[in-house]
Amino acid sequence: MINVWARVITLVATVLCAPVLGQAADRSAAFKPTTFNMVNPERGFYAGYTNSFADTVIGDIDYLHGEGVSLVYAPIRLDAYRNSAIPQSYLDRIETSFAHVRKSGLKVILRVAYNYPGNEFDYLKAKDAPLTIVKQHIAQLAPVIARNRDVITVMQAGFIGAWGEGHTSSNKLDTDAGKKAVMTELLAKMPQYLEIQWRYPADAFKMRDAKIPGYWRIGLHNDCFLSSPTDVGTYSEIASVRATERAKAASISKYRFYSGETCGAEPDAIRADCASILREGKQFHVSSLNRDYYEQFITSWKNSGCYATAARSFGYRLKLVSARLDASNVFSVVIENEGWARPVSARPLYVVWKGVDGKERKTALGRNVIQSLDAGSRLVFAAKLAAAGRDFCITAPDARGSLAADRRYAIRFANADDAARFQKWDALKARFCFRM
Repeated sequence: MINVWARVITLVATVLCAPVLGQAADRSAAFKPTTFNMVNPERGFYAGYTNSFADTVIGDIDYLHGEGVSLVYAPIRLDAYRNSAIPQSYLDRIETSFAHVRKSGLKVILRVAYNYPGNEFDYLKAKDAPLTIVKQHIAQLAPVIARNRDVITVMQAGFIGAWGEGHTSSNKLDTDAGKKAVMTELLAKMPQYLEIQWRYPADAFKMRDAKIPGYWRIGLHNDCFLSSPTDVGTYSEIASVRATERAKAASISKYRFYSGETCGAEPDAIRADCASILREGKQFHVSSLNRDYYEQFITSWKNSGCYATAARSFGYRLKLVSARLDASNVFSVVIENEGWARPVSARPLYVVWKGVDGKERKTALGRNVIQSLDAGSRLVFAAKLAAAGRDFCITAPDARGSLAADRRYAIRFANADDAARFQKWDALKARFCFRM
């Protein structure tokens, strides 16, 4: 990926259109930013509402979008099937849970686990499944996951050891060979382009360096973010090695979805101050953290006044900067990403506009262009319109047909309404509208 920091790349969509109905003089508009923390898909604090995704009922989650949550953590628990196939009845329950997620306007961070110890001491007794069963379960789950790919933001590798975190396996899957076997199977069977997160960076580096098929899809989740000098074993105890690991993890996170949670395993060593979350959130391109755990971090950020800043910085934050229509009816819009990370999913960008005949039209500014907005970048998107226009709207719906018409899955831009300039967010149609 080309580094576009502090650069402007113009992406021009070639649009086949009807004869020009009229010519416009050069016109332009500038937009006001806002500090409002709007809910946007696939970013922000996530909710961990259940210990078993298959047990989801609509009342567990249908209120979350209204609380500003777009992501939920979804652990598929297979404790009862460590030595057998998953029954169809259980697969059906998982399918129903995905339907509840879709109805609630949410997406999931998915993980499969064979246990969920109650504390850091019980994990030593946790049981997982042998590799043959793991492969069987991956094959059974793959079609369910493929059918519900539209509401899955990222999948965590899971399966191995306590909490599905890749350690303390009762079936010796926490070896390099075991980890590689499970990840290789996931990359082969799960939907193409679905990112697979791994818990420990050193393991992920080995698999990526070995270039196992689909290795570029391997990302990271950190479930003890900011929680000790090593993030409680996430990184090496050796300072020089740890520095290298952190630098490589930060590099991977620029292009892969980075999420996790904080933890309190080393309460005297945690970095719960505002400077740490604002510095390391940006460094690791953090897109999402658990809103409920660990409480000391959440309380500290709120008391110190940086909670809102962090909340609106997670993931992407796209701001319309300006728009222009030239004399040849070429429309262009400048968009800046003020967030810590790029959008995880490719999605289209459209300008909806009215020609001089008063008819509303929609022109693509690019089919899969939003993902090109790296953190801190500013890009120009443009297309030639079929006619001169005066009233325009910019919209970025979900790319998948099942969600494209659902306004909850469209990106809301970080811009303020301005009545004097006829600029306003149209909440019903999920688009920012303006006049030039």
